Amino acid sequence: MAHHNPMVVANWKMNTSLADATVLTQSIVHALDAGIQADIVLAPPFVWLYPVKEIITALHHAHIHVGAQTMHEKEEGPYTGEISAMMLKRIADYVLLGHSERAPCGETPEKVNQKVKRALEWNINPIVFAGEETHSTPVSKLLDTLDTLLNGVAKTDYNKLTIVYEPVWAISSLAHAQAITGHALEVVTDAVRKHVGEEPRILYGGSVSASNVSQFMHLPTVDGVVVGSASLKAKEFIEICSLVSAA
Repeated sequence: MAHHNPMVVANWKMNTSLADATVLTQSIVHALDAGIQADIVLAPPFVWLYPVKEIITALHHAHIHVGAQTMHEKEEGPYTGEISAMMLKRIADYVLLGHSERAPCGETPEKVNQKVKRALEWNINPIVFAGEETHSTPVSKLLDTLDTLLNGVAKTDYNKLTIVYEPVWAISSLAHAQAITGHALEVVTDAVRKHVGEEPRILYGGSVSASNVSQFMHLPTVDGVVVGSASLKAKEFIEICSLVSAA
């Protein structure tokens, strides 16, 4: 196995006011010991990226990073409302790309692939999402999608990649999240690991909580988790980070 610190990504999605984002960030940074054995990525909405970055920078926490929730594949131009890698460069260390909730916005695997390559050009580490729509989709289809997402990415850049396996059918459903634990998850993540090699981190996403995170982290094929709604609750998110660090 590649020797990575485990990773926890907080995807705040379209949530938080400025006050919420400030309090949440301060709570997390103050609660997590500098010796924590995990990389923590906070991905707030675009409007709060800079204030979140300022809090983390002011408190000098080496293991807490800022991530953007998406970005445009072009550097600049007539794309009203879009944000480019050039704009994110000095604020975000990571960017989430290809989350299933972006599919209605016209994000195909081919378009996400352009974004992955653009992020790497600007030295922003891509966190790339891949997952099947239904429980019965074969693993081979997931691997084909990964090939499209990573098409043309140099193998020398694979150490900058994080790949998230997030089965779409398990999002926002704890019952489904329980169904994916254990053997089924290990089969999929092991197939992904064999497919992409040792360099990228492989995370699991989909209804992750403090009560189930240890089930995911005990699998040797899982390097961390992406947390959705539970990342908006400071106490629970801090507990998740501690459990992942301990694992």
